[in-house]
Amino acid sequence: EEEGRGAREAERARLETWQQGAARQRELVDASVASFDLWQSEAETLREALQGLEADRDEKKNVAEDARAKLPKEEAPSVELQGLRGKVKKAEGVVASKQKELDALRASLAKLEGEEAAERQAKPVVVVEATGELPPPPAVPEEGGETPKVSEYAKWMEGGADSGLAPAPPTPAEAKQKPPPPPVVAAEAEFAGAGAARAEEAPEVTANREAEERWAEARQLAQEAKHRLRGLEAVTHEGLTGEFRALASLLDTCVVHAVDQFSYSVCFFRNATQDTDSEKGVSLGRWMGWDLAQASPRALFARGAACGNGVRRKLSVSFECGDELRFLSMAEPLSCVYKAEIAHPAACNTSAAPGPEVLPPRRPKDEL
Repeated sequence: EEEGRGAREAERARLETWQQGAARQRELVDASVASFDLWQSEAETLREALQGLEADRDEKKNVAEDARAKLPKEEAPSVELQGLRGKVKKAEGVVASKQKELDALRASLAKLEGEEAAERQAKPVVVVEATGELPPPPAVPEEGGETPKVSEYAKWMEGGADSGLAPAPPTPAEAKQKPPPPPVVAAEAEFAGAGAARAEEAPEVTANREAEERWAEARQLAQEAKHRLRGLEAVTHEGLTGEFRALASLLDTCVVHAVDQFSYSVCFFRNATQDTDSEKGVSLGRWMGWDLAQASPRALFARGAACGNGVRRKLSVSFECGDELRFLSMAEPLSCVYKAEIAHPAACNTSAAPGPEVLPPRRPKDEL
């Protein structure tokens, strides 16, 4: 009876998921149809622009290589040095951001100090020669009487009892002196040191560094345009018809999955990676296209990082009916060959409700 109740609840959950997935599928298909012409137009524009971006990238690469060749032999940057320069540039951006925040805080501090100083100067200052005697205690009112008023002098004495002297106003000479500069924090010192070092570098080194930076920026622009074009070509593929047009919702979408010490990330139409405790960003492949040979499309990634046997990693993603995008499982049936199952509304067969789940035949338990 307990097993039967569990089976009925599971069947009810499957039917509810299918109903929600089918409804969501219709929404995604409508959205895909509405965006189809816009995606095609953007893809055509990108194809034309990509040629110019790649040409600009190659030109800046040549300039960077020429600048590198002109460096003194001892100044030729190693791969490690180039990588470190990238990290320094990133750190400088962080420092610059913190510098703006620090400047804003200093401005607020200076404003507040100025306001408080103006308030102090507005109050009359009474200079009294120190006698070493304590002020008399305040008078205690008689029963039913009024509390005596405390004079400003008594208030001042109460506040200055610790020193016995009121702070003297600054002399004209002291007032003209500029306040000491604020202390330089370690990050600012490092930033200033980096600027000083750059000011002293040779012209050939400066030319090489700037050329490398321009090449990196051009390379990034071309790469992003290429990724975007691949995505647009994937979602407008002629093989995505009917309910499978809902897969266009995967554009610019990543999904992650964690199993034990492994973490997987699949970014559709871009790449797939694996993280472990010891390695981060191991490539499982870049986007290769759709496999339309099956009843349901599969997403293919290949040419990933090489394994110890020299085989490059690859991944195939199949889709199961679901009411939302969700990573279901990841397996490695063969060395460096990965298979993932992901839930998506596009895989819900809207022509018929799912039938009862077929369970394996029950067998009598062995007697001990």
